[in-house]
Amino acid sequence: MDPNARRRTVLVPAPPGRVRGAVLGVLAAVLAALAAPVAAQEPEPETVRVVHLVIDGLHPAQVGPLTPVLAELKASGVWYEQARAVMASETLPNHVSMATGAYPQVTGIPGNEGRAAVGDTAPTEPDLGQPELLEADSLTRTIERVCPDLRTVTVFSKEYVHRIFAADGADADFPQELFNVPESGHALDTTTVGFILAELARAAPDYLFANLGDVDRSGHIDATGAAGLPVEQLAALQQTDKLVGSIVAELRARGLWESTVLIVNSDHSMDWSVPIDPSSAVDVAGALEADPATSGRFFVSENGGAGLVYLLDPAAPDADEVLLAARDRLVDLPGVDEALYRDPNPLDPGGDLDAVHPDWHLRTPRAGELFVTVLPGHRVGSVSSNPYPGNHGHALTRHATMLVAGGWDGLAGPTVVEADPALVDAETFDDTAGLPGQAESVDLAPTIGWLLGVPDPRAPIRGTGRPQWQGRVLTEAFERQPAPRCVAAAPGRPGPPAAPGRPAPAAAPAPIHPRLPATGGGLALAGIALVAVTFLPRAPRSGRQ
Repeated sequence: MDPNARRRTVLVPAPPGRVRGAVLGVLAAVLAALAAPVAAQEPEPETVRVVHLVIDGLHPAQVGPLTPVLAELKASGVWYEQARAVMASETLPNHVSMATGAYPQVTGIPGNEGRAAVGDTAPTEPDLGQPELLEADSLTRTIERVCPDLRTVTVFSKEYVHRIFAADGADADFPQELFNVPESGHALDTTTVGFILAELARAAPDYLFANLGDVDRSGHIDATGAAGLPVEQLAALQQTDKLVGSIVAELRARGLWESTVLIVNSDHSMDWSVPIDPSSAVDVAGALEADPATSGRFFVSENGGAGLVYLLDPAAPDADEVLLAARDRLVDLPGVDEALYRDPNPLDPGGDLDAVHPDWHLRTPRAGELFVTVLPGHRVGSVSSNPYPGNHGHALTRHATMLVAGGWDGLAGPTVVEADPALVDAETFDDTAGLPGQAESVDLAPTIGWLLGVPDPRAPIRGTGRPQWQGRVLTEAFERQPAPRCVAAAPGRPGPPAAPGRPAPAAAPAPIHPRLPATGGGLALAGIALVAVTFLPRAPRSGRQ
C-alpha cells in the first residue's frame, strides 16, 4: 500500500433496523425530557410604589357628584368615615404629622405660627415652618438615610410646608419659590401637578408626597361659605379633581397603575364665619389686654380657630395665678369653646390638655401656656386681624378626608371603614373620644413605611428617648403586605446626615404636560388671589389665610 496515498475515512451504513432503533431512542429521550417536571421559577417579588396626595382643606362630605374622579376612587378604594387631623387642625402640624408619624408633642409643631422658644419676647410671631424647629425626622429623610435606592419626590405648593421639609433629601423637590402666588403663599395646583406628571414621565418615584393648595386657599376667602355653599372653593375643587384624574391617567398610560397605592387625604376641613360680623371674631388678645389681671402679660398667636396663648415671662413667681385669671376670663368670652392649660395648674386641677384631651398629644412648649379653641362659625382674632371668612384649627375641622385606592390588587377595597356610632355624635363631629379603627394624620408615615419596607424608626429619635412613629399601620386597607422596595444601607455606606443641609434644588420651571386638563381653573385661582390682595385688609400671615 502506497504510504503517500490519502487517508480516507469510510462510513459504513448501519443495517436498517439499527437506524430505526437509534431514531426511536432519540425520540424517546426527547419525549421523556418534555414530560419531566420542570423546577418552578421563583416569581418576581411583588412591590408597590406610593403616591400620596394631600388636598388641602377638603371636607369628606365634598367628595361626590362634583368630584367624579375622587368619587370613583372612593367607590373602588378604602374610605374612612371619621378620619381626623391632629390638633391644632392646621396645615403645617398635620403635614408634619403625616410626614413623621408623630404628634405635635414630639414634632414641636402645634400650629402654623407660634413662639419658637419659651419666653420669646419678639414683637411678632414667627412662621413655624422652619426646618430647624422640626424635632422629628420625616419619612423622606428616613428613606434617604436607610433606603438610599428608593426614589423620592416631594411637591409642596405652600411656601412654609415646602420650607420645613427643604432639607429632607428628596431626589426631586418642586421649586415652590418660582411659582408662589403673591400674598397667597402657594403655587397653583395646575403648576404642581405639571411637576408631578413630569416626574412620573422622567423616572417613576417609589414614594411621592404632594400638597395641593387651591381648595384651601380659595376656601379662606370664600364669603359664600357662611351661607352653606362655598362657591369659590367648590369651583377650585372641581379643577383639582380633574388634575387628580390626570395623575391617574399618567400612571395608567405608563403601566404603573397596577403597582401603585394611591393615598388621597386632607390635612383638615374648613369652617366659615361672616367676616363683617364682629361677634364671629373672638378677640382673645383684646380680652386679655382689657383685664387688669392679665394686661401686658401675654402674647396670642392666632391660628384660625385656635389661639396659642403665651406668657411673656413663664418663669414669673405669679405665673399660676396669672394663668388662672386668664383662663377665667377666656372661658366666659363669647365664642370660646375651650381654654386649657398646657401643663397642669395646681390652682385649677383638671383644666389641662392631657386631662381633657389626652388624644390630642399637644403638650409641647410651642403650644402656649394656654390653648384656646373657638366654636363653629367663629375665628380667633379681631375683624381687622383676621378678616377671612374661611378658617380651620377648631376641633370641628379635625374631620378630614382619608382614602386609600390604586391599581394594586392587594388593596382591601371597596371598603367603608365606619366608626362605632356610640363614639360619634350624629349631629356634629365629636372629637372628644378616640375612634379605634379610624385613620389619623400620624398613621400615614407608618402605613407608607410598611408598604415600602422602610425600617420602623420607633427607636428613640435624635437622642431624646422619645419614639417617633406614634401612629398605626392601616392594615385594614390591605389584604397583604407587598415585598419591600427598601434596600437598607449597608454598614459603612452612610446615608445623608440627619441634620438639615441639603443644597437647594436646581431652579427649573415645571413643564406644561399634555395630560393636564384644558380648563381655566388655574387662571381662576390666580384671579381669586388678586381679589384677595385687592379687597381684604392685610393681615399677618397665619393658618387663617
